[in-house]
Amino acid sequence: MSKKSRNMRKTVFRRVFLSVFFIIAIFFVFLSIEKIKLVGANLAERPMFTVKNYIVKGNRILKKSEIVNMLNFDSKQIFDIDNKTIEDMIEKSPFIDSVRVEKRYPSTLFIEVNEFEPYALRVDKNNMLYFVNIHGEIMGEYRSGDYNLPTIRNNIDIDLAISFLKYASKSKFMKYKISEILYSKKGLSFLLTDNSVNVIVGNDNFEKKIIAFQDFYKKYFDQLDYNNIKSIDLRFPYQIVVDNKKNDSERKL
Repeated sequence: MSKKSRNMRKTVFRRVFLSVFFIIAIFFVFLSIEKIKLVGANLAERPMFTVKNYIVKGNRILKKSEIVNMLNFDSKQIFDIDNKTIEDMIEKSPFIDSVRVEKRYPSTLFIEVNEFEPYALRVDKNNMLYFVNIHGEIMGEYRSGDYNLPTIRNNIDIDLAISFLKYASKSKFMKYKISEILYSKKGLSFLLTDNSVNVIVGNDNFEKKIIAFQDFYKKYFDQLDYNNIKSIDLRFPYQIVVDNKKNDSERKL
């Protein structure tokens, strides 16, 4: 056999050997991957990876239990849970502006929420209280807490009341002076938080009237007997009318 033939046989043998080696190597790699998957799947189904703990941050109105009850799992195995799906579930609540979910292995979900700020309280015809947002939309039933929000009675148009509150909220002085917003044949009025005096505003020129009342209140606060005041009327140009309870007398300021 010539030297050339021997070299060709060696080359063919080497190629066959390498091909077989690579096939065997690929087989074992594939086998290892499948084994790892199987082990991982078995681990994932163990009780230690079942979500048992919830950490909820940022909630002021909603209780932790209410947020957790919004979750509807196909599987409570932490490896099966998709963060975005959980976030979408919670964001359906009218109280929730945004939410962030984080897995903390082996069995904890961390949920951080950002709630919408309620703008006022609304009383319905059955005297039930509801939170409303800055657009006058119902957010949900009132739950106790330190909110310091004005109450809008059910006999007033919600858009009119919200429009008035937006002007009032521009003033740091007026923002917390309004206890309730009412409506009568004289138009919109509000009760003062300090002494429950009824302040009649009417249905227009809210900004000018709020400024006028603010100046009036600061100037005459110490001079008036609020226990004897029936109402303070802002409807008239260039004057504020104080209606006293005794003898139904009026004082124009």
